[in-house]
Amino acid sequence: MVVPKLEIKHLELVKALKDYGRVSDAADSLGLTPSALSHRLKEAERRLGIDLYQRAHKRLKPLPTVDHLSLVAESVIETMDRAEADLLRMKAGLSYSLRLGVETYSSYFWLPAFVAECREKLNGVDIEIVASATSDPMRALRNDEVDLAFVSQPPVSSTFSLSKILEDELLFVMPPNHSLAGKEFVEAEDIEGESFITFTRVPQPGREYETLFRPANRFPKWTATVESPEAIVELISAGMGTSILAAWPLRKDIEANRVTTAKLGNGGLKLDWWAVHKTEHSGEKLHPETLPRAAALLGEVFQKFRKMA
Repeated sequence: MVVPKLEIKHLELVKALKDYGRVSDAADSLGLTPSALSHRLKEAERRLGIDLYQRAHKRLKPLPTVDHLSLVAESVIETMDRAEADLLRMKAGLSYSLRLGVETYSSYFWLPAFVAECREKLNGVDIEIVASATSDPMRALRNDEVDLAFVSQPPVSSTFSLSKILEDELLFVMPPNHSLAGKEFVEAEDIEGESFITFTRVPQPGREYETLFRPANRFPKWTATVESPEAIVELISAGMGTSILAAWPLRKDIEANRVTTAKLGNGGLKLDWWAVHKTEHSGEKLHPETLPRAAALLGEVFQKFRKMA
C-alpha cells in the first residue's frame, strides 16, 4: 500500500494559506505561530521534494505546483469533516443528514421545529444547513451539494420536483418612525427618492423593479448594495434606509418593533416559496420517499408558524 507523503495538517496549511493569504492570518486560523507554520510548510515541501511557495520579503507567493494541491486539500478536508459529522450522527442514532439550501435569507426560527419533525418522522434523518448555498441554492442542487432547495422562483423542469411551502409577499421595509409608517400599502411614487438598500442591483423577474418601479418610471435612491438581508434589516432599524424584502423572515423584527412594513401596491406583490429536489436523486443513503416527505414536513412547519402569527 502506498503511504501518502502528506498528512492532514499539511493540507490544512495549504488551504489556510489560500483562504487567508497572509502568513500571520493563516497561522492564527490553525492555532500556530508564523514560525511554526513556516516549519510545517518546509516539512511538506521536503516530503514532496518540490517547492510550493516562493519566499520573498517574508511573504509566500504560491507557485503553480500548489494550485492543484489546494483543490485536493479543500476536497479532502471537506470529505473528512463530512465523515466525522456522519459518525457523530450515527452515534446519536441518526442515519443520514439531509442537506438543505435556503435562498437569500438566514432567518431560521423554523429550523428547530423542522429538525424535530424530520428526526421523528423520517427514520433518523437529521438536517444540515449548507450556508454556502444561500446565494444560489438551485446551482447547489444541480451540483449535488444540497438535497433540498428552499427557493422563491424555481425552474419548471422535469428534472425537479416542486412543493409549494408558503404563499408569501414582498414588503416595503422601513424604520418605525419613517414618514410612510402606518400606510397599508405604498406605490412607486411614495418610494421615489427614498434612500434604498438593495440585496442586488440585478432586476429579478416578477419582483419590484419589473412590477412596481419600471411601469411607473419612478425609482428610489439606491444608496447601498448589501448582500445580506439580515444586515439590511439592521441598517433599516438604525434609520439608515429602506428596502423591499420577503415577509416571512421579518416576523421577529416586526414583532420587536425594530422595523415596520407596508404592502407594495393595493393588491400587494405575491411571492411563493417552494421546496425543490431532483426527480431522481443520486444519493445512495436517501430513501426515495425521504425528499418528498421532507418537503411536506417543511410546508407543515411553516403553516404552523403562519397560524401563530
